[in-house]
Amino acid sequence: MDLLGTLRALTRWWWLTLLLLLLSFGGLAFFYTALPWTYQSSASVLFLSSPIQTKEAGGNPYQQFADSLHVSAEAVGRSVMDDRTVQHFREQGFTSEYTLDPAPVYADPVLQVEVVGANRRNITSTLDALVAEIPRRLEAMQSGLAARAKVGTRVIAVSPEPRRDPKGKVRLLVIILSAELLLCVALPVVADTVTDRRGAAR
Repeated sequence: MDLLGTLRALTRWWWLTLLLLLLSFGGLAFFYTALPWTYQSSASVLFLSSPIQTKEAGGNPYQQFADSLHVSAEAVGRSVMDDRTVQHFREQGFTSEYTLDPAPVYADPVLQVEVVGANRRNITSTLDALVAEIPRRLEAMQSGLAARAKVGTRVIAVSPEPRRDPKGKVRLLVIILSAELLLCVALPVVADTVTDRRGAAR
């Protein structure tokens, strides 16, 4: 059916179109209320050179950044994201989804921690647990090394509270609205086509 035929069907079956539109907006309002919002919280953990490496900089780790620190950040991130660690966190009640990724710039030895979920309190507790786990996991990886040879960490940024991330919910609402509007057009067209065929058969 062409555009003119579709417009004719919508006009002829205006009451059905109007009813479907009302139901569609009512359904959209229901889903807007029923679907939870998604929240996100983040932290940045800086990896610092060992005392041996910073000796030339007067012992100041913020003046000595080696490329190997980025590798350390990636290794710790992969370790904390493995399946056993994720399951361990879930068993402790930290059920929010999280990711740990090194900074996109290779020279920056920063591990970015992102936590996403619907429960703001759980997001905060999960982020706190991850920030506490990173230095423990790094220490375990360096077991057996002298203290002066160990890499350290510092938390340089953390979200004060989870912030709302509307993208996921808005995207889902757009999909729902599109499907509803499609039905608002399709059903009157189908009804008009069936009516015309019955009329022609008579």
